[in-house]
Amino acid sequence: MKKLVVKDKSLCQACLSCELACSEAFYKKDGFSCISIGVNKKGALDVSACNQCGVCAKKCPEEAISKNAKGVYTIDKKKCTGCLTCVDACPKGIIVKSEEKPAPSKCMACGICVKAWKLRHTHSGFKFLISLIVFFVLIKEGSEWKILRTYL
Repeated sequence: MKKLVVKDKSLCQACLSCELACSEAFYKKDGFSCISIGVNKKGALDVSACNQCGVCAKKCPEEAISKNAKGVYTIDKKKCTGCLTCVDACPKGIIVKSEEKPAPSKCMACGICVKAWKLRHTHSGFKFLISLIVFFVLIKEGSEWKILRTYL
């Protein structure tokens, strides 16, 4: 089964390169990523990525989400009616919908986020030894904190 798993969340420096790469690849603009870097209820950095749990597929009334041969759940844009049941059902809150697109998007384990992280944090196979100082602009949406912008 093909899955993208965040093995060590402590390595995340909240640079948002993974979020930006995902959003740019599929929507050509910021804010529509299928991976989320945020702050949890305890105030700690939280990295949310799709674990291909299938809750979205179970909840979809049109049966527009199915598991492919690699174990990745994908949305059939022809069957999807845009009801957004999958967006509400996602336990990680990372199925996204843009006004310009008729159907939502979810992680398809393409690896763009991993490539962006590696590109930003490695050079010729060696990790940068320089620690970055990161400033966050946080917003509160309901009871949840979200990173609005990061400055390095």
